[in-house]
Amino acid sequence: MKIRKFTNTQKGFNISKSDVTTVGNRLDSLAEHNNGDLTPDIVLGDAKDPASPLHQFFIWDNTEAAHKFRIIQASRLISAIAVIVKTNGDEQAIQAYVAVKNPVPHGSKNVWRSIARIATEEETQRQIFARMASELEAINARYSQYAAYFAAVKKAAIHISAAVKTLRPKTASKQPRVQARI
Repeated sequence: MKIRKFTNTQKGFNISKSDVTTVGNRLDSLAEHNNGDLTPDIVLGDAKDPASPLHQFFIWDNTEAAHKFRIIQASRLISAIAVIVKTNGDEQAIQAYVAVKNPVPHGSKNVWRSIARIATEEETQRQIFARMASELEAINARYSQYAAYFAAVKKAAIHISAAVKTLRPKTASKQPRVQARI
């Protein structure tokens, strides 16, 4: 397959169109020198060189980088905790805290809310359903390119589209409602 053009598909990763091409070409070169494979270690190894076009996309101040990584670790720790919920006689482990958009600034775009609290907040539930729909749409977009080659992908895309319609009803009264006893 001949690559003609690179683009940026990561939301939130700000990179200019010219940088996308430069980075894409550099990644291709690194992969070519590594039997067609890339790993984060290969990319980081190249980026350590200040002359590398990848260098500018990394935080080289170790204090700042360590803090940002610890924020990621804290988020992962919060996400790792689950509660056992009993519904219709069946027990199921679900995430105890869910990241939601912060309505009041706390120095963070998101806050983590307990699932028990979310079960009582319709607006927060709508936010979560909208995020679910967006994530499903992203999955559909990401894998729909394979639909011509794999029948299962085409079938899955139909089901995903139906799920998105359920999560994004035309009126708020049709919005799915989360109810859980913890």
